[in-house]
Amino acid sequence: MLNDVKEENTFWLKGGRPIKNIAELGRELRQMDAETFSYHVNDEKNDFANWIQNCAQDEKLSTLARMTRDRERMSAIVERRIQELTRPPIKTVKKTIQTIHEPTIIRTRNVTLMHLTHKLPEAAVIPKTTEHTHEIYVHEVNKSHHSAALLVSHLVLGIVIGVAFAALAIALNT
Repeated sequence: MLNDVKEENTFWLKGGRPIKNIAELGRELRQMDAETFSYHVNDEKNDFANWIQNCAQDEKLSTLARMTRDRERMSAIVERRIQELTRPPIKTVKKTIQTIHEPTIIRTRNVTLMHLTHKLPEAAVIPKTTEHTHEIYVHEVNKSHHSAALLVSHLVLGIVIGVAFAALAIALNT
């Protein structure tokens, strides 16, 4: 996708500069003036997205390019896609499956039983199926605990506000 397109598919910018690949498009977008950009991208057309789809044959980038009519935003989208395409591939490492031990059962009111299903990586070697279900127990932890005095003060404040609204409602009805 970063290679040059066929010569007959070269994109010619208004003003006569050629674009032969996505990297050149990224460079041109960075330095392009507003008039040239709006000539190629406006309410009626998006020449860059069409060229990316039909000539550079990058469906993902063309879809993203169609979503904007802003030169800086399109430039950022193209640059991000170039980075994706030039990033070295992630090496897949064959991992051995470790024995899954039974979880420790915690018996309190705050324990929730969950059933999780997960797919194992393609490199994992499991006979017949790659989908397993395991039960685990999760201890729910409250992140904030309030003192009894704080809870009582909130309760009293709620009652005071409720009484005030009731008094206001009665006063408005009479």
